[in-house]
Amino acid sequence: MRIDQGAGRLRRAAVAMFVLGVVGSASVLAAPSAVAAPNDGVGESSRTRYVLDEKARTVRVKSEITVTNQQPSTATTYYFLTGHAIPIPAGAKKIKATSNGSKLGVSTEKIKGTGLEVASVSFANLYYGKSRTITWTYELPSAPIRAKRNHIRIGEGYAVFPVIGVGDDDSVTVEVVLPKSMEFSTSVPGFKKKDKGNKTTWKATGGFIEGGVSARDPKVYDEEKMAVGDTDVALQSFPGDKEWRDFAKKQVRAGLPVLEKTIGQEWPGGLDTIREDVSSEALGYAWFDSDADEIVVSEDLDAAVLYHEMTHAWINPDTVRGRWLSEGLTEMVAQRVTKEVGAKGQSYDKVKRRSKDAFPLALWDAGTGSDVERSDAYGYPASVIAVSAIVGDLSDKQLTALLSDVYRGRTAYTNASDGDDPRPGDWTTFLDLAVKHGASPEKAEKALRTWVLHRSDASDLEVHAAARKTYEALDRANGDWVPPAGVRDPMSFWQFQSAEAVMEMVEGTNKDAVAVQDAAEAAGIPVPSAVEKAYETANVTSEYQALATMLPKAAEATKSVGAAGAAVDGTQNPITELGELVLLLDVGAASARADLDDGHLDDASATAGGVRDRAKWAFWVGLVALVALAGVGYAAFRVLRSPWARGRRVARRQRRANRKAFLAQVKQTKKAGAPWDRPAPPGPPGGPPPSVGGELFGVQRGPDGPRGVEQPRRDDLGVQVEQREEFRRFLRDPSADQE
Repeated sequence: MRIDQGAGRLRRAAVAMFVLGVVGSASVLAAPSAVAAPNDGVGESSRTRYVLDEKARTVRVKSEITVTNQQPSTATTYYFLTGHAIPIPAGAKKIKATSNGSKLGVSTEKIKGTGLEVASVSFANLYYGKSRTITWTYELPSAPIRAKRNHIRIGEGYAVFPVIGVGDDDSVTVEVVLPKSMEFSTSVPGFKKKDKGNKTTWKATGGFIEGGVSARDPKVYDEEKMAVGDTDVALQSFPGDKEWRDFAKKQVRAGLPVLEKTIGQEWPGGLDTIREDVSSEALGYAWFDSDADEIVVSEDLDAAVLYHEMTHAWINPDTVRGRWLSEGLTEMVAQRVTKEVGAKGQSYDKVKRRSKDAFPLALWDAGTGSDVERSDAYGYPASVIAVSAIVGDLSDKQLTALLSDVYRGRTAYTNASDGDDPRPGDWTTFLDLAVKHGASPEKAEKALRTWVLHRSDASDLEVHAAARKTYEALDRANGDWVPPAGVRDPMSFWQFQSAEAVMEMVEGTNKDAVAVQDAAEAAGIPVPSAVEKAYETANVTSEYQALATMLPKAAEATKSVGAAGAAVDGTQNPITELGELVLLLDVGAASARADLDDGHLDDASATAGGVRDRAKWAFWVGLVALVALAGVGYAAFRVLRSPWARGRRVARRQRRANRKAFLAQVKQTKKAGAPWDRPAPPGPPGGPPPSVGGELFGVQRGPDGPRGVEQPRRDDLGVQVEQREEFRRFLRDPSADQE
């Protein structure tokens, strides 16, 4: 509930009480009116000052009101004032009134359904031309968070309360005094700021003033972080209000996946903070601030409001133009998500189109002033009714596709290959999208006529219906392709004359477009993408004229390429398959298809013709190739079976065997630690010299050589040197040899 709700009912509740006197009569009769009109013979001016006492959790109010009897007497009748009354917030304490240095008796009466009371005083008769000043004082104590009946909140770092200033036009002053550290918000326009010391005074002047004000110290809050998508979001509550943080965390975790599923898009980000704030109570609404990347909601544990503001991350003025459409779509999604997760939240009262506060929703816009509350009270529920009527026939899947297109900035005429458009769509875009995704055109247009459009705009619906019918006929006539961009673009902007002019120009190309698609289907190949793109993106007269030549040529080229593929593809006898391989027919057919897809129609036709011509010789070329391969195979067989080849194989096997034996001997020698790579030490006199290392390299003691040592043969020297080097490498790195 707004903190100032109901004050408007007592717009002149500052009541001047008249007594009617008749000259010569012994009796007096009370005047009939208790709630006076502006020109009731009473002048009234006031200065009301609200001072926040944060430590005492209260607001101290002082109001000085001067009333003047402006009703002249007549020869037989005279008028005088006997009392005065003012509206004050229900729950006000320590109410006092003084005048001329004397205390006045105060009585109060609650006004049902307003959150206000009327405080009254009586005083001595006040005759024509006379004035009296009454000084009222009272206090506004804080109620607990989420109290049902009293909406005044005053706590550490925050406060929200109503302000009321009574009096005639240009005779009312209201001042609000806050700590300098606090930010100020209000539903009342015209407040001006003045700093003095550690205090700030906000002052407004004018006629009757009513509204809510809030104060907030941006540095005072309790905070908890939670992951939302790929970012961490801060949950900021009033100090000590853990219940609100737990609620927000639970609902975000439960609702975010459902929101993403319903809208068909991942969380777009752009949110750093979800904040509990009294400002929404003063202003009458919560909000999503895309500049500050924050959601601001009240103390109420209302899942629908939270989901409404989260939905604005997708649906907002950047993606949708028109307040009724943005708020209606957002609230419809929020109510669906609230229901699906089993949470509770606000719901709007039903409104009627013919009520006194009704208006065409296309005229609804955010603003300030005395009529804002009334227009919002009608605008929000009426928007939900209108949007729900338009999309009521859609399945969940269709609705998700619609919402996804709205967020991406697409239109009913956007091609699948087109990128997203950041341009926000209006009600015309939304109508086309809704119908595209399955909504009833008749029901959608009826909802727009009833709830949204002014009569002057409603006439566009008839023109739209006719143009849409012509467009759909064109779309059916050109097969699976979408109409050229020169048709789709003006249709998306509801520029129907331009669209119809282009539709007449391209009407003759429809049969050629279908011929290309039929040729591709018959050939079993994809439709040439360059040709399809040229048709769908045509946007100027020269491009429309070019289609008349290109499309027939593309159909013939497609047939030619298909015939070339048919000549090559399929199961053939092995000899023909071999011939096709030799003649590179598969390569040629693939090249023709690539040229066709790229839009090189002449090249594609020429290449395809060459493939078809060469395909006639595939059998004979294959036969020749087969004979040649057989000859080559026989020659290779004879070479492999010759004595020379057998000798080489035997020699290789012998070398491998010798190598294995040599390496085995090397391992034994290394294990024995023989000094194989240096001269043997002299042995005992008369004894034989050591021969471990020598024996390895074939140098052994014998009876024939000098000193009894046999000399190696000349043809063994090279082998021995090679073995010696091999042995050295092995000793350095035995793992290097795997044999």
